[in-house]
Amino acid sequence: MALTASALESAMITQLQAEGFVTDNQHAMIGPMAKALAKAVVDTIKADAEVEVLSGSSKGKYKVS
Repeated sequence: MALTASALESAMITQLQAEGFVTDNQHAMIGPMAKALAKAVVDTIKADAEVEVLSGSSKGKYKVS
């Protein structure tokens, strides 16, 4: 499963709602905050992530995108 900002945002909203946060009225700012945090987390992970293939013709380290 690919890591995406939208999937992380959705998971964050679900968990916040489960904890009692109001996320869907006109004054709620938790939705935009979750969106910004999810994008920042995914961007940071992808910027630094590498995968190492230990054997075969593709052996080496590769940047995750």
